[in-house]
Amino acid sequence: MTIVVPSSAGAPSDIIARHLAQSMAAQSRGTFVTDSRPGANGILGVRAVLSAPADGHTLLFTTMSPMVLNRYLVRTLPYDAQADFVPIGLMARSTMWLSVPRASRFQSAQELIDFAKREPSRLNYGYATAVPQLAASMLEQLTGARVTLVSYRAHTAMVTALVTGELDVSITDTASLAPFVESGQARPLASTAPARLPQYPNIPTFRELGVEYDLVAWHGVFVRRGTPPEVVARLTELLAAAARAPELRAYLSANALDDYFVNGPDAAQQVEADVERWGRVTRDAGVVPN
Repeated sequence: MTIVVPSSAGAPSDIIARHLAQSMAAQSRGTFVTDSRPGANGILGVRAVLSAPADGHTLLFTTMSPMVLNRYLVRTLPYDAQADFVPIGLMARSTMWLSVPRASRFQSAQELIDFAKREPSRLNYGYATAVPQLAASMLEQLTGARVTLVSYRAHTAMVTALVTGELDVSITDTASLAPFVESGQARPLASTAPARLPQYPNIPTFRELGVEYDLVAWHGVFVRRGTPPEVVARLTELLAAAARAPELRAYLSANALDDYFVNGPDAAQQVEADVERWGRVTRDAGVVPN
């Protein structure tokens, strides 16, 4: 079995997928390997799974960027996530941090927002996937700030650019930044969570600034639609057990990821709800597909 991950090696999605592969292999006494396919907002990895037979031997482990958000960002998307794929389960929800490099002049989110309103497009904002890209649109819509978007092929490259000061700011997931926050190389100024994270009680939320910024992103396992029902059922069983593995849960906790898991109809309903929600967000923000 191959788990295709549309993220660079070492990214949180890749690490979580490796935990899942190890656990699912142990349960099934089979072989599960991960295959990192970063690039093009996850499209390369999705296409790799779509080109494989619908037999359950090739799984997709991804964030919600390719499965929900790309439809609002890419004019000629070469797949239809809802028509072409079935969710096996959703898990590991992540909140996002508005973060700056250690040496940044900004000491608070409000200070950064005020500057980006006074000096529109002066700050370089990095992204490599759809979630941080749309996070920037939400920030601009909700606060009136304006930034210059800088695209990176790989999420890990964007994070490196942020912590080294090549970028001024980004909004990205806690798991990607947590090691750099712990080492002092990056400073989160605000969180998109509804409440302060227990692991990081000193980081305020956007809501505390009076900004109703609510952004939580999940990870999920998908197979091609048309995969035999008995195969989907077995994979669902394996994934549910893998999501409870102590090693994975320890990783999630250490990186401020929500120990969340839904499967079956609940997973499909969550995907549908997010498609509708992000459709409204992108329309309100005036996002035009490229």
